[in-house]
Amino acid sequence: MERNALSNLLNWNQHPKRKPMIVWGARQVGKTHLIRDIFATTYYKDSYIYIDCKADDEVREFCSKTANAGKIIEYLSLYKGQSIDSSTLLIFDEIQECPNLISALKYFCQDYREIPVIATGSMVRIKLQRETNKRGGGKNQFLFPVGKIDQMTLYPMTFDEFLLNSNQMLYDKIKEAYSNRKPLDNSVHELAMEQLFRYLLVGGMPEAVDVYLSTGNLLESRKTLEDLYDNYLSDMELYQASREAILRSRNLFSGIYKELNRESKNFSPGLIEKNSKTRDFATSIQWLTMAHIIHQSFQLKEHVTTPLMKDDDGHDLFYWKGKASSEMEFIVESANELYPLDVKKGKSSLNSLEKFSSHNKYKFAVKISKNNYGYAETNKAKLLTIPLYFVSFLADDLSKGTLSL
Repeated sequence: MERNALSNLLNWNQHPKRKPMIVWGARQVGKTHLIRDIFATTYYKDSYIYIDCKADDEVREFCSKTANAGKIIEYLSLYKGQSIDSSTLLIFDEIQECPNLISALKYFCQDYREIPVIATGSMVRIKLQRETNKRGGGKNQFLFPVGKIDQMTLYPMTFDEFLLNSNQMLYDKIKEAYSNRKPLDNSVHELAMEQLFRYLLVGGMPEAVDVYLSTGNLLESRKTLEDLYDNYLSDMELYQASREAILRSRNLFSGIYKELNRESKNFSPGLIEKNSKTRDFATSIQWLTMAHIIHQSFQLKEHVTTPLMKDDDGHDLFYWKGKASSEMEFIVESANELYPLDVKKGKSSLNSLEKFSSHNKYKFAVKISKNNYGYAETNKAKLLTIPLYFVSFLADDLSKGTLSL
């Protein structure tokens, strides 16, 4: 299946000063498929070496004893019977299983930058390793190669990726309409919404999408999702210290959908565990955030100042809360401009936007809904209406700072 993140890997591969790349991501979001089955087989063909750090015991054992990139290269060439040079792609899958190998990426960068190296990993395991070594120190201290690696995070498939793989003609039509800032004909609009609802049923996990595309059976894809869900629950036992933390993380993971369905968007632990407080779930929230399973959105009040601040973990989701019940679901900063985003089920008033406007300057607001594309400007507000099937393209423009009317 095609993935948008392939373009990021191609740009990395062609960069004259590329560093070893670590691709982070939650379980089963398609990291191995993207790197080995798409990128490596297409652009390196028979000139790549794939190492599964979880399954290749001999390699893991060797690399756990040295961070010397030259020795690792020599060992891998002998282990695989294949010479390694600038035309050879090295892939280290599940690199969190061998933290010493992560430290070695520093020396790949310093001494063998001409050799392309890509690793995949779980940020949860890496952060736990770093915290453990901070407390324990000693000769086996794990050193993260700060400044010596490139990084990207892979997420589940977005709607545009789903549509690109399932109906490219409709994908091209939707993308053309977005690029030209034109509404789709009503019949095509309804067809696009139907496909969006199918995507919401299937979800963005590549294995579930693949099952649906190959069988056309929604029930089969849902069964795959249930299996993936169980795997996520099993993972929680591996990476958390106490039984209480495991249970709370499971309860939070199981109840988050109910939370998102509530009219109030603020997290309420009482719905998940009776008489509990938000601080009781602090560790669980941190774990699920590190695992890229959930994303926190942080509250902004009244007057919003820029730049919007991020914490050490790079949080960049914000929502706005005004007086009374006024609220904007998302506040995004792009190219030094603010964009309030309002997500609606259907038709709605502009009360919250008007209240936001009385306190803040912004380029224009975006309403995301089931409605077709449109733009309206009054003396009180500038409002761009985006149908749900345009959101992937909108997000791309916001991330690049290229959003325009």
